[in-house]
Amino acid sequence: MHESVHAALRTLPADQLAAVRLAYFEGYTQSEIAERLGIPLGTVKTRLRRACAKLRSPLALLKAWVLCTRRAGSWCIQPRSVFARSYP
Repeated sequence: MHESVHAALRTLPADQLAAVRLAYFEGYTQSEIAERLGIPLGTVKTRLRRACAKLRSPLALLKAWVLCTRRAGSWCIQPRSVFARSYP
């Protein structure tokens, strides 16, 4: 599972990867990222939005696995559809 995430992250351009690391792995707010990188807040938002869009497809199966419902104390074998728009 970790390898899937790392492989997907390696596909990001350096500027997007830096924003993702600061936001999701180090816990910085978007304003703090802008200040730390010396870029406008709107640029941070754009980089994160583009990174999330680029990661959506490679990580879709992982998302489905995580959202899989629990049965009898263990994860179900068949994850919910990757193509479903919303999950209850």
